Amino acid sequence: MVLMLLLEHSICNVLEYVLTPDAIIVMNWKWILYFYQDFEVIVFCILVLNVKSRLRAVNEYLKKFIKDQNNVNFNVFTITEVNRQKNLQTKLNLVKKIPLKELAITYDAIGELCSSINQVSNYQIFMTLITTFFYVVMAIWTTIYQYRLNRDVSASVVMTIVWVASGMVAIVAIGIVCDRLMTARRDTIVLVNEIIMDSSLPKALRGQAKMFMQLIEAWPLEMYIYDMFAIDLKLILKFSSVCTTYMIIIIQLSHFTKI
Repeated sequence: MVLMLLLEHSICNVLEYVLTPDAIIVMNWKWILYFYQDFEVIVFCILVLNVKSRLRAVNEYLKKFIKDQNNVNFNVFTITEVNRQKNLQTKLNLVKKIPLKELAITYDAIGELCSSINQVSNYQIFMTLITTFFYVVMAIWTTIYQYRLNRDVSASVVMTIVWVASGMVAIVAIGIVCDRLMTARRDTIVLVNEIIMDSSLPKALRGQAKMFMQLIEAWPLEMYIYDMFAIDLKLILKFSSVCTTYMIIIIQLSHFTKI
């Protein structure tokens, strides 16, 4: 991911140097600034993906138990009495093998880890949103200003599109990664609910599953920016909507501004 980030910024800077050679002085500090900001986003995404992989491991364990449980339930009602007793014993042994308590402890650790990652990354993600927003607004305003001066803005428009897209990549990345974590949590809810609804299981096991469900509700695993904005796919749409709104405002104000 770091190599992809280096390649992306290198391509953007080469394009800027080719299309707008006068901006070579500004380009140097801009490259460093945006590379450092995007590197922080990559670290955040890696941490969230590691958390998601651990949650998926919990889900895989639950899926295997439910699959084996369904196979035993099917055989219990389709074979003779002798084999039915053997399958019931197999079912009891299978129930003893699922450590719901340990899985719940693992989920609790995942929830605490998500909370820690969120607290540490609040400022970083907030500044990513702010800087990207102001860059988009200033880039659009600069392009419109040059156009009203009757200058050739073809190169400027191309670079504006390239850098705006590059800035949006970071927001799209954190939105997709956090949404995938929420998807894994929804899978956990479905799997635990299947155990709760299986009336053939012992009451003690179903009671543990209910406690597990309460723990899942206590740790929603949602990432927030200072408890103001949820980080998910909707954040991408909201950010794009705000940028589009301000772009329209800038275009309208440009008609009333004298050069």
